[in-house]
Amino acid sequence: MSGSGGGGGGGGGGGGGETDCASLSFQTVLNSPNPQVLLSCRPGDVFTLRQPNPPSGPVEAVDAGGVVAGTVTGGRLAALLACMAAGEQYVARIILVSNGRCQVEVRHI
Repeated sequence: MSGSGGGGGGGGGGGGGETDCASLSFQTVLNSPNPQVLLSCRPGDVFTLRQPNPPSGPVEAVDAGGVVAGTVTGGRLAALLACMAAGEQYVARIILVSNGRCQVEVRHI
């Protein structure tokens, strides 16, 4: 009768959390937007995304002159940081600028 007690849940398998960096794309609103930069921005304009220092901080969106327009944070930040640490590059294309708010689409280049 010796109940061999269960064996426990081998677990896991599934989803692996791996991100396909080339297809990583999402929409977000820039945090801490720079009003001076946003004055000259239009939908379709593109910011370069710069890896933060330290590497766990928010990703900076910078204009063509290297001025920070705002930061990218949120639910996909960990995946974005991992991909950028692996050498992948991303941009943020402006979708909408309104009342000091800037909505962007982050995408791989």
